[in-house]
Amino acid sequence: MSVWLCIPSARPDGGTLREWHEKGYSIAVWRDPGSPSLPFLIGVPHYLIVMPYPGYAKAVNWLVNEAMVCDPYCEWFVTGGDDTSPDMAHSPEEIAAKCTEHFNGTFGVCQPTGDRWRDAQGVIIERIAGSPWFGRDYCRRMYGGKGPLWEGWWHNWEDEEAKCVAEKLGVYWMNPEWIHYHNHPLRIPGGKRPDFHRGVDSDYTRMKPVFIERKRIGFPGHEPIA
Repeated sequence: MSVWLCIPSARPDGGTLREWHEKGYSIAVWRDPGSPSLPFLIGVPHYLIVMPYPGYAKAVNWLVNEAMVCDPYCEWFVTGGDDTSPDMAHSPEEIAAKCTEHFNGTFGVCQPTGDRWRDAQGVIIERIAGSPWFGRDYCRRMYGGKGPLWEGWWHNWEDEEAKCVAEKLGVYWMNPEWIHYHNHPLRIPGGKRPDFHRGVDSDYTRMKPVFIERKRIGFPGHEPIA
């Protein structure tokens, strides 16, 4: 059994991608044209797309679908950011097996919630699917077969919709025993966002009314195909 990490990466060195690879995950990554190569991926199972960035949700859906073609034996796919580390105490195969057991298959979404980073509203990762495990059947069937995420999101809100939709379908599992540590710069006193995060806050504000309306009407388009 294999598990694929499917994410876009803007960090020149790939951020935490090396950690995921060394832990035993296969890697599917989206990079902008002109990005430095990632030599630690050479010779290991990986899939690399080098194209202009289409937004987070589209990139993840594309990568997940390519990984499903590349590896018909993979049952679980992880997304998130290249500043998030894998659970160090459990192997990908162990987590995947537990997820399959919990959902009695692969139509489900699991969010490790062991990282207890808090803000004024409480533990952040309990409010969003920030680094979720998506089952193969879930990825194959959601949003008309496009993938696990609604492609209208550029950067923000896709993780909150992912949680809400999985909860709506009764297939969302938060597991505090597993830790995906988020190495976010703002959790360090004086930390600053990297340059490629410019525009993230304005995207959040601009798209908030879209999320509120989509939530009000039940997140149209999410319906799983047969």
